[in-house]
Amino acid sequence: MIISDGSTVTLEYTLSLDDGEIVDSTEEEGPLTFVHGSGELMPSIERAMVGMAIGERKELRIEADEAFGQPHTDAVMEIPRAELPQDLNEPGMMLVGCSTDGEEIEGTVLEVKQDTVLVDFNHPLAGKALHCSLHVTDVRNDSNS
Repeated sequence: MIISDGSTVTLEYTLSLDDGEIVDSTEEEGPLTFVHGSGELMPSIERAMVGMAIGERKELRIEADEAFGQPHTDAVMEIPRAELPQDLNEPGMMLVGCSTDGEEIEGTVLEVKQDTVLVDFNHPLAGKALHCSLHVTDVRNDSNS
């Protein structure tokens, strides 16, 4: 059985950066099961999986534009300290807020100044290519599940 849209796929994967740093993996929590074409995975990964079968492995490189995109300078904001939690006082700390359309967004503190905090709301992996190692462990279609 091969992977196509609508297939239920069980997959082991590892995502890493150019320097080898692992940023996501199924190694600890076990394989991921999802419906192919449902949008759970990056479109570039789903496209690469079409036609794969149980037991197949694939290595691919996903350029930044196909992964989390390029960083946007307008996503770095200087926010008055009075509007933020008082314990937000070190670079690298994470801030969770709401976008103008009500979606939850995360930001990384870049710099803490006397009256303001510089926060980057870009995805932490924006601008970075990903290396993806895939191993398909099961494929099912509705007709035989």
